[in-house]
Amino acid sequence: MKRRDSLVLHFSNDVKTLLTIPCDSGDSIEVFGDPENASYEWRLVDEAGLVEQHSDCGYGLPAIALRDGLIAFYGLPQHGTQHVDFRPAKGKLLRQGDLPQALLRKENDE
Repeated sequence: MKRRDSLVLHFSNDVKTLLTIPCDSGDSIEVFGDPENASYEWRLVDEAGLVEQHSDCGYGLPAIALRDGLIAFYGLPQHGTQHVDFRPAKGKLLRQGDLPQALLRKENDE
């Protein structure tokens, strides 16, 4: 394990910690990097503040760094996943009439 300031990084500079997500067992995932250069990494930090694991690949988006940090800590889903996709089927346009009334944008104080 290493201190935060002793990580060897090839693609990002540790300019700022953007996000800290508490995880099980007292560990946390931090997303850090250099926002001006759009280069981010994740690190898994224990309760004592020492880094157990970290990335070194220069993610262009902090959300993708967070995703991979969560996967590094929790692992991939064990039971396969299913998702719900509300986009129309390919070649089929979604029309305003297809949406439930609750999702329609109200205009002119309706």
